[in-house]
Amino acid sequence: MNLVCIPTKGISSGGQLAEALFQCAQEAMHPNIPRKATEWFYTMTLLDLNAIGNYPAFRRVEEAFWRMLLLYTVQDLAEHSRSQLVVADLARMLNTIRHTRGRNEVLTICDALQSVRRSYPQVFAHT
Repeated sequence: MNLVCIPTKGISSGGQLAEALFQCAQEAMHPNIPRKATEWFYTMTLLDLNAIGNYPAFRRVEEAFWRMLLLYTVQDLAEHSRSQLVVADLARMLNTIRHTRGRNEVLTICDALQSVRRSYPQVFAHT
């Protein structure tokens, strides 16, 4: 079993956290790929490239996309890897996000992390 440390330096939003987790999962699962997360990320990128991102309805989806990316990445790790996740300096990251994005963003991140940890406890290292 390998430990995968998600670096939190410079992360100031839920989206950045989900993307950092996705990148760490790609590295941990190499040469395999996190299929569900990759398909979700690819779909969102294509939508953005097609200028759908300019529409208000898409922006609401985009604001919540990181939660789905987080979920799919953890699902991929649970199904295809024996690696376990460790979030480096979680308290500092949440404090930074509170100052830059507000308390609600921190509560949303905590809720999302707790939810995936409850569903996939084997993916998270016990610290």
